[in-house]
Amino acid sequence: MRKLSEESKSLAGTDRADRKSGLPTVNPGNPRTYPKPFFDLDKSETKLYKATIKHLRELGIFDINDAVEVAIYVRALTGMKAVADRLTHRDSIVEEYKSGSNITGDVTAFGKFQALVEKSQQKLGLSPLYRQKIDAYLKSNGDKDNTLLKFLNGRNKGAAAS
Repeated sequence: MRKLSEESKSLAGTDRADRKSGLPTVNPGNPRTYPKPFFDLDKSETKLYKATIKHLRELGIFDINDAVEVAIYVRALTGMKAVADRLTHRDSIVEEYKSGSNITGDVTAFGKFQALVEKSQQKLGLSPLYRQKIDAYLKSNGDKDNTLLKFLNGRNKGAAAS
């Protein structure tokens, strides 16, 4: 099935404004408050949760729906740190058996937490590296205006409202 151009769809009466793609509308919520976390966070996790949301708001890329991902990011980051604090010597990294050796469960848990933290960072656009990768992708696909990258970097806050 071939794609119809915007004009053809308009003439045929089959275009729908709700299907048109564009920049997502960002709803940052009330800048003076923070959305309730998806699950209960302790005091230090809550502090990191609020700092992350504040940072994303300053970049102009926080949407109220990102609160769940921020809570997951915070929980994964604190879990990764807790496991890393237990990895202090060789015995905490490698288990010796008569038949050989293996890495400990803490090493495996650290890797799982690290993967979850990186995935959340990508989704939230927390790292400038991820924004650079998006920029490279947009440039390779001929997006001369780079509106999406400006939006992700918070440099085009007005484009989100349009």
